[in-house]
Amino acid sequence: MRRTSKVRENLYIQFIEQENMDSVVPRLSQLLNRDPYLHPYTHEIERRYKIFEENLRKIDETEGGIDQFSRGYETFGLTKQDDGLTYREWAPGAKAVHLIGDFNNWDRSSHACSVNEFGVWELKIPNKPDGSSPIEHKSRVKVAITKHDGNQVDRISPWITYAAPQSNTDLYEGVHWDPPQPYHWQNPRPSRPKSLRIYESHVGIASNKLEVASYDHFSQNVIPRVKDLGYNCVELMAIMEHAYYASFGYQVTNFFAVSSHASKNTMDGLNQFDGTNGCYFHDNPRGFHDLWDSRLFDYTQWEVLRFLLSNLRWYLEEYKFDGFRFDGVTSMIYHDHGLGHGFGGDYPSFFGLGVDTESITYLQLANHMMHTIHPDVVSIAEDVSGMPALCRPINEGGIGFDYRLGMAIPDKWIELLKKCKDEDWDFQELYHTMTNRRYMENTIAYAESHDQALVGDKTIAFWLMDKEMYDFMSVTSYLTPIIDRGLALHKMISDSDDDDDDDDGDDGDDGDDGDDGDDGDDDDGDDGDDDDDDDDSDSDDDDGDDDDDGDDDDDDDDDDSDSDSDDDDDDGDGDGDGDDDDDDDDSDSDDDDGDDDDDGDDDDDDDDDDSDSDSDDDDDDGD
Repeated sequence: MRRTSKVRENLYIQFIEQENMDSVVPRLSQLLNRDPYLHPYTHEIERRYKIFEENLRKIDETEGGIDQFSRGYETFGLTKQDDGLTYREWAPGAKAVHLIGDFNNWDRSSHACSVNEFGVWELKIPNKPDGSSPIEHKSRVKVAITKHDGNQVDRISPWITYAAPQSNTDLYEGVHWDPPQPYHWQNPRPSRPKSLRIYESHVGIASNKLEVASYDHFSQNVIPRVKDLGYNCVELMAIMEHAYYASFGYQVTNFFAVSSHASKNTMDGLNQFDGTNGCYFHDNPRGFHDLWDSRLFDYTQWEVLRFLLSNLRWYLEEYKFDGFRFDGVTSMIYHDHGLGHGFGGDYPSFFGLGVDTESITYLQLANHMMHTIHPDVVSIAEDVSGMPALCRPINEGGIGFDYRLGMAIPDKWIELLKKCKDEDWDFQELYHTMTNRRYMENTIAYAESHDQALVGDKTIAFWLMDKEMYDFMSVTSYLTPIIDRGLALHKMISDSDDDDDDDDGDDGDDGDDGDDGDDGDDDDGDDGDDDDDDDDSDSDDDDGDDDDDGDDDDDDDDDDSDSDSDDDDDDGDGDGDGDDDDDDDDSDSDDDDGDDDDDGDDDDDDDDDDSDSDSDDDDDDGD
């Protein structure tokens, strides 16, 4: 059909408008076409993208690119050269810095560092006369920080890759890791599955014995079972060293040491590292998360960005993680951390003054770095607010995550099992909950995680069968109506989350350890964050690496990386799609991040990083 001049004029106007929209954000028009409600917020989306681009430009100009910038572990901490060791640390608030340890009989004045204009302290230690390293493998080391009031405090280097407790005390010390025969990976990095089937686990509690289980035990006894059940991705909790073992990985202390939130500990964590309340964290109320009793990173600091991005990169390269689950992203991206805030899909709240642009910029940089260096990396965001474009590419104006967690789904299952008779289930409401998600943003649907099974609740198997599991699960016992019903409903619930394989990229995750009915206990580990065991398959040390076969979320951290690397969702009530979910207990990471991811690992998290780890998700934050 021949176009009229009016039609041609309208098409030309549309073309010009689209060209103008894409002049700042390369593919913004695609995002706006998918979600027309975003049109009024075009300028804010462009502003966020410009800040991301400006940070990327500065990294290119001053650091040689994101690849080099995210390798901070090669220049900070203790690094090895042919002629000796170099110690480098960022401590802008310190008056003096000395390296102490076994190597100098803990002499607090013999090895002084010099400082540059950026607050980076440096010390070169030559080899011994026989050419051997001046600090032996497994030597204990710490940093003596002299504050401006003249007092000295001992700290562990944030870049230390192994930390261990002192004898007869709970205080940790850094351990210099320099094995004479470094471990070399035996297998290539696995390819990314088309559709994820995630099994969340905690290595340390993945045993039915009263002990902290090892990576060897996990690889020999848990991984085969996970594979046989059809999972293709393992999400590990508590990978990064953390202060309280029973926290399942929260409150990370040593982000590069395999064992976010960032712990408030001063003796073995980042808090007050240089003797001030600032350094890695905001030196004001913004630097404290009152509900979680943790510290929050200052993403405006150049060295904080280097530290968190390098934390994610460290787990990608050193331990071959495949991705991160960033815990508590909601807490990162809003100034009020989502506390007391019911998110109802109100678009102005997504683009108003309550949004923390600096955190969003860090998450964009983290996703850009990970997907640039390793395109198959998986990044997962735990967000209950429903932030638009969270899981859309950065060049569309998104934040760049691959998946978001469908957090309303497990809460709906628990609600049904707690409050409703089987015959009273509202399947229309259940269908709405399972399909309510942002268009074209990949969602991970799951039946339960550590948030349901460990954090003040119990597994679906226990809700269904409770104490009957102890006496009537054996093949030699008779089948009771409770067990019969429980197994049937458990299969139905698990399968309902595992069948999402449609075009919008939904993936199923029903793999909370210990809910398959054999003993009702989460003795295979539980969800989310990775725990650190010295027996790891990757090095014969207790620096614990995990060679997971799947993906890493941390995610965390996790990493949020949270860091990282650790995820913890205190209420898990959100679905991330704009329903009225009261998020006042939102889970945040730190970090990749992690971490506090705020993490990655920590995913991190963020340290995964902040930040948990998926198949190796290190939630993260940072995370």
